[in-house]
Amino acid sequence: MANIKHSLRLFRVAFFLAFDSMSVLLLTWWLKFTNTKPATRKYKYGFVFTSDIGDMVIFSMFLLVFLKKVDSRCVVITSEVNARLAAPFFPGVEFLVIDYSKYKTSLVYRFQKTREIRGISLVSCIVPMRSRDYCVTDSIAKKIRKDTALVFTSDESNRIKLEAYIEKYIYDEWLDDFSVDTHELMAYKILLDKFGVDFQAELASVIPAFRAKARETKNLLPPDLPKVFVLMNVGASQLYKRWPIENYIALAKRIYAESGIVSLFIGGPSERNLQGSFKSYPFIIDLILKTGNFEVLKNIIVNAKYVVSNDTFVSHYSVVLGVPTVNIAGGGHFGRFLPYPKDVYPMFANSYTIFKQMPCFHCKWVCNQLAGRSSNSPFPCVSEISVEDVFAVSGKIGAEQTIKEKEFISA
Repeated sequence: MANIKHSLRLFRVAFFLAFDSMSVLLLTWWLKFTNTKPATRKYKYGFVFTSDIGDMVIFSMFLLVFLKKVDSRCVVITSEVNARLAAPFFPGVEFLVIDYSKYKTSLVYRFQKTREIRGISLVSCIVPMRSRDYCVTDSIAKKIRKDTALVFTSDESNRIKLEAYIEKYIYDEWLDDFSVDTHELMAYKILLDKFGVDFQAELASVIPAFRAKARETKNLLPPDLPKVFVLMNVGASQLYKRWPIENYIALAKRIYAESGIVSLFIGGPSERNLQGSFKSYPFIIDLILKTGNFEVLKNIIVNAKYVVSNDTFVSHYSVVLGVPTVNIAGGGHFGRFLPYPKDVYPMFANSYTIFKQMPCFHCKWVCNQLAGRSSNSPFPCVSEISVEDVFAVSGKIGAEQTIKEKEFISA
């Protein structure tokens, strides 16, 4: 089965490699013989960012600093959801939206986007991610008109040898001064070093300003929410990263018993089956699938006493917004996204990472501990994190917040 899957992926890459070349040739021929030219949009820098929305949060921290120190127009090629998240914070940046799935599967859509991509001219094309899919990311970097192309070396967790081989025909420069478990912030530091920018020093001023601005928005909280609540993100990008829902319920029950504070449960489409499951728990408010609007979600986060979350978008968004956040992390990419390197970036001291250390850490989410378990079950490094451990950190944060509130009132 593994050999069949590998062969199919190899065929897919080879097929789209051929189509990429053919689409560029056909487009060039069509433009030549119809005497039409693309509406050229010229930028000094362009970023091809086709990773997930959680990764976009960390990339946005880099972009905040980059735009502050490097005064140039730039374009970001990314997904619709990434663009919706980032666009309000970057009014001077143009976003070209790509539907990753359609780009891989629809030849018509792929040809249409090729026209749009070829209409952009760059001095430097930068691919700021270490896990890439040739059928989207490297394909776009190959098609776009640029003088040079720069890329992070992939961690090879989701690509095959053919994809790695193709890279040498696309990129002029690789950034590779890090190990596979280097935090993304440290990787972006290496990129900004090329521009003579001190990422650590700049974040120390950029992040507080970002947090202040993020709180200066309309209050879009859903009606009838309590003034004090804990936010629990029970969702995850993959089921194997999701802490068991019964653990979240047990944690919410203990927090309510200790402090009388209720918990708001949120989640995405993968948690649809959980809707309506919490009516018998007076200490849980069910907001699953009710926070799709980013402004609503942001307002809920900044009004939370603290956040408890799986390693996913909400956990990183909460950390960046400055809210105390308990992150429940597995070992697949441990160190790359969590824990935050607080010794180097003290502005993220509001991030608390809970994990179960295991000898198989850094498995790149290819688990060898699943004997007798369902394929939809969380991996052991996630499921074996205890409610007691998470509650202990939650209680510590709650006590610290109460002290700060008393000090503010007395002042």
